[in-house]
Amino acid sequence: MKGVNIDDFVWVFIAGIIALLLAFLVGYFAYQPPVPQLISIENISVGTAGYTNEYEAKVYNIGDFTAGKTQTESLKYVPELRVSASLTGKETKTYTINVPDYYLSVLKSLRISFLVSDTNKYGNLVIKWNGKDVYNGRADKGEHVISIEAGYVKSLNTFEIYCESPGSLFWASTVYMIKDLRIDLEYGEVKIVPFKISEEEIERFTRGNIHFKTNEGEGRLAIKINGLSVYNKHPSAYESIDFDLFNSSLYVGNNVLSFSTSKESVYITDAVLRVYLTNGNVILKKSFSISEENFKLLNQTDYKGKIEYYVKKTIKPGTLVIKLNGKDLKAISSEGWHTLYFDAEDILPGDNELSFSGSGSWNIPEARIWIVKE
Repeated sequence: MKGVNIDDFVWVFIAGIIALLLAFLVGYFAYQPPVPQLISIENISVGTAGYTNEYEAKVYNIGDFTAGKTQTESLKYVPELRVSASLTGKETKTYTINVPDYYLSVLKSLRISFLVSDTNKYGNLVIKWNGKDVYNGRADKGEHVISIEAGYVKSLNTFEIYCESPGSLFWASTVYMIKDLRIDLEYGEVKIVPFKISEEEIERFTRGNIHFKTNEGEGRLAIKINGLSVYNKHPSAYESIDFDLFNSSLYVGNNVLSFSTSKESVYITDAVLRVYLTNGNVILKKSFSISEENFKLLNQTDYKGKIEYYVKKTIKPGTLVIKLNGKDLKAISSEGWHTLYFDAEDILPGDNELSFSGSGSWNIPEARIWIVKE
């Protein structure tokens, strides 16, 4: 070919090769593979978390009584005491008597009974209730009963018993030997049974049970706990009644079980209150691994860790606790799917621990761990 210089052709060819190579290199280094928006770390099978294995923790033997008639409750019992007095001084026995509010509202009277087993009767025997004389005389041997009206009974009361000096018998001492001193409330016609529940027992409470025997065909019986009805009907010969935290409104401290009737009285025998608790808090611990690459992603501001878990069934209500490497993630315990989030400071590259526990009991079949881009 005329007019074509071979050297020019070579240089054009080399320039073309260099251009193609540059284009390839620019494209290669400019390209970055897309970062995924959602990275699955692990799917975990969880199980039943919280308290399990119910057992009988407390038994209150209520015994026999008639609902709808006057009831008696012992406030104080002293098997034996001695009081004496001389010209040089006297011996006084003082007792503080507490009356819970749930008795005051249905109180009829208070009864003090005792037996004088021996005395020389040199001086008067004196008994005071809240500073007021309720007995003052030379008490004979034998049984004595004193009744105090409801209006003179308070939440906090003082009982005193002593005797006076022998007077002209200055060389002697007055002595009274007392046995079986009892201070009893008379109230009604509702039967009241107080029982205590601690804070720990509230957390582990599964149910209570009341069972008793009675004659069929008697009056209608109402049973309440803390004023909330757990039973209201004509009882059969044998009754067994379960209650839980929801229908009884149990709380820490004193709780009140009551039996009452609307018209006819009901004679009840072998009444027992039982409290059932769970005996162990099952902490389910599950491990999962975070790679170095994924840990670096979490350290970027636009990435977070996500935990999804499914509460299939609430066996016992309570507070569900989910922790990641010991940090509480503030879990939700209602049935269904729930989501929790975590940051890079909550985990480590490599093995991590996710734990499930709580004051109730839940069936949690599945949990999923992700890294997500916000």
